[in-house]
Amino acid sequence: MLSKALVAELARISPYGEGNPLPLFAAMNVKVVGQPRRIGSKGQHLSFYVKQGDVAIRAVAFGMGERLDRLKQNGKTCSLAFAVKINNWMDGDNLELEVKDIKFE
Repeated sequence: MLSKALVAELARISPYGEGNPLPLFAAMNVKVVGQPRRIGSKGQHLSFYVKQGDVAIRAVAFGMGERLDRLKQNGKTCSLAFAVKINNWMDGDNLELEVKDIKFE
């Protein structure tokens, strides 16, 4: 289960880089909830929420803006490869997925 405690534990084995790659996770058949949207000055990134069970988490997919239409029309389910992090934006403290790849079901 993804949690803030897990992210804190993963931080103990940082820094990440050559010889110590960033840990990646996979989630299959996650439901896209809400309206995915493009972000970034040129719309080059995606922001969307995914839900598996009772938990919804924000996901950001850098450089994948061109996949927006496919994400919206694919029955709203997909599988993801991602890194997990804490987003501290605007005094928040929320789990966030940094998507590395999307597989449409």
